Amino acid sequence: MARLQHLIPSVCRPAHPAALDLGDAETRLSVIADATDVCAICTARGGWLDLYFLDNDARNFRRSNLIAACPLCRSCQSLHRSHAAIEFLPVWVPEIPQIAINRLTRLLHQRLISAGETPIIDHRNRPALDDQTTRDLVSTYLALANRNVRLRIILGGYAPNARDLVTLFYAADPGRGSCPEKLSVGLRLLPLGRYVVDGRDRYAAALGVEPPALDAINTDLVAA
Repeated sequence: MARLQHLIPSVCRPAHPAALDLGDAETRLSVIADATDVCAICTARGGWLDLYFLDNDARNFRRSNLIAACPLCRSCQSLHRSHAAIEFLPVWVPEIPQIAINRLTRLLHQRLISAGETPIIDHRNRPALDDQTTRDLVSTYLALANRNVRLRIILGGYAPNARDLVTLFYAADPGRGSCPEKLSVGLRLLPLGRYVVDGRDRYAAALGVEPPALDAINTDLVAA
């Protein structure tokens, strides 16, 4: 697991599960089943899992090259997603590993979703949930979001969104679309609280969180 302590974004374009040949499809299902609902990278339980390619080559289905990972940890191999620009924010945080950012974000977003709030927050839209733990998590999360400005400085005034990184990486490495070495030490992806599938935001389901029923929310409001 030591090689996963520093997830590096790359252009890794996995085939849609329906497009896999029988052998690769069976390998995919086997890897996910063996994970028993635990992300092999951040160790989060519950939610969706899919393949993470250790060598960043989505054509390499050798079992030793595959682990099952949650959507947050797979973000580094999700730059190809059509909605990646609203799902992940590139930030410059060399002192904090991607795994730690994913764990913090998951904890914050799970708290918000479980309380019936949106996980999409910024300096203008802060959650109503106001206990000390949530305030601390929100403060750290927003500080990470501000580090997009540092990335802009490193790139000479250009602040890319997640989809822009695909063009940037292919310009540096036309063959594989690897992250340029100067960026690999500090480029991170901050999850923004969205995960779009078939035109619908399925972020809560992807994290394995059930928002409270509307009746429960209304009961809490009446009780308050």
